[in-house]
Amino acid sequence: MDLNTSRSSFGRAAPSWPTARERREERGEGDLVSRRTFTKLRRLGGVFAIAALIGACDSNTSDQRDSDSKQSSATQSDTALLSDLSNAEAEFLRRLRARVTIQDGMLLIYDPLATGVSSMYGLPPSTPWSISCGFFGLQVTFGAGSSEQGGIIDVELTQSYVREEQCRRLIPRIGREISVIVDAR
Repeated sequence: MDLNTSRSSFGRAAPSWPTARERREERGEGDLVSRRTFTKLRRLGGVFAIAALIGACDSNTSDQRDSDSKQSSATQSDTALLSDLSNAEAEFLRRLRARVTIQDGMLLIYDPLATGVSSMYGLPPSTPWSISCGFFGLQVTFGAGSSEQGGIIDVELTQSYVREEQCRRLIPRIGREISVIVDAR
């Protein structure tokens, strides 16, 4: 009996179909080993791509560590600054004036995002504002609503913990300065 034929249920010899390997050999596509090698190389390429992405993420993590380090240094510096409340008050007022101004009847708020990158917000001078002071630092919030809804801008003066007696002195002074800025239209 021929290997490429088999008996059908009617007693006649029926040709069998060629295997995948036989079809590849007929087409001259090489053997199974080269196909496996190709598959392994493709997987290896995927592994290298993943490694490159992880390396890029690690680079971003390094940038984040640098940013966290600078933030930690600034917080430590502000903690030392708060030991002399007169100097701290003067510095926080300077930071406020550097970020909040009135120009052509608009309240302009400068928001530095990163070195050389910033946003500028323009609001009517009648925009409501509030000051928060305490465990999370000292900040002025302009606008109504919540941060989830949008429409509010936070001007962070420090992230250092500010004690209650310090807040009692700083809040009125910062509030008077905001009033002076807003009334300068």
